[in-house]
Amino acid sequence: MRGWMVLAATAALAACGAPDTPGDGDREQGLAASVADPGSGTTVALPRGFGVFPGAQVINATTLDQGGQRGTMLVMQSEAGPQAMVDHYREQAASAGVEIAVELDTNGALTIAGESPAGVSMNFTATPQDGNTNAMLTILEPLPPPLV
Repeated sequence: MRGWMVLAATAALAACGAPDTPGDGDREQGLAASVADPGSGTTVALPRGFGVFPGAQVINATTLDQGGQRGTMLVMQSEAGPQAMVDHYREQAASAGVEIAVELDTNGALTIAGESPAGVSMNFTATPQDGNTNAMLTILEPLPPPLV
């Protein structure tokens, strides 16, 4: 529970298109899509059920590894409005079993965050700026137990 609160705060502070492509190796790990970071060209995997907002440009894609969890952070920009993007990720969260527990509207910046019973936490913030929407999606999931 505390994890999604930290994610919500991080996304809200940071919020001042590449298409997703499934990879066979990713599916074996419970991951459904890969996104290339435009700066480095590094491929970042997204958990099953999540993808890039249609038509959005990926600004940055980062892999996270924090205390027993792994995840992805995507920074995107879209011509769509913040509410359309939030609605899209609310649907993706529901499909992935993530129950939205936090909804914020901070001066037009919209944030949703939640967690699944399996421990997958998700945070999405969309902020209008100069006729576009800047957005950040962060998803963390527990690492599988080590093989013995």
